[in-house]
Amino acid sequence: MHCLAFIIIASCCGILGDARRLPSSAFGVPGVNGTYDYVGIGPAAVLQSHNIPVISDLPGVGENLWDPVFFITTTPVNTSSGSALLFGPQAAKVLEEYLEDGSGPWGAAGGHFSFERIPAHLRSNFTNSTAQALSWFPSDWPEIEYGIAPSPGANAFKRSREFWKTPAARAIKTGPEASPGEVIQTDAQIEEYIKGNLFVWEEETIRKLF
Repeated sequence: MHCLAFIIIASCCGILGDARRLPSSAFGVPGVNGTYDYVGIGPAAVLQSHNIPVISDLPGVGENLWDPVFFITTTPVNTSSGSALLFGPQAAKVLEEYLEDGSGPWGAAGGHFSFERIPAHLRSNFTNSTAQALSWFPSDWPEIEYGIAPSPGANAFKRSREFWKTPAARAIKTGPEASPGEVIQTDAQIEEYIKGNLFVWEEETIRKLF
């Protein structure tokens, strides 16, 4: 996706910049590191083992790589899709708007709404074993550190469906859920769907640089 965007920008508008060396840290999607003429930020031993000159020895950088897994629901809408914006007849105009002043559809990242605390109604009715496990935590324990939660995938899935009941979503919705379909309702059905339809997205989270 990033390569495609760069190719479009370069072909439409010329080269935006030039660099003889690209500072790089000791992390990234596996397989891309050989693409660049690297100087290195990260653990010296790791960088040197790949013959990458060290400009900043930062032990631990590049560790704890997270490979996020996604699952989705699909609902028909009356707005332009990402494919239409990239390859449709208005692709050049949309790109021009973005390059001119950052406006237009490309001015807002797609695919993400927010990170939120799952609402209380999806975090209640715990099983006895889950309630007992949670009872060991203090009452003011940060919820970002939940030790055990019942069917977290199913709860996130249900929450994504609730989005389509909001006035804003109903205004663009043109039909019922296309995938997996409203016949999938119980936690067991949802979890079975998730298991068969997971896909891996870009690696995203590692130990910080500074």
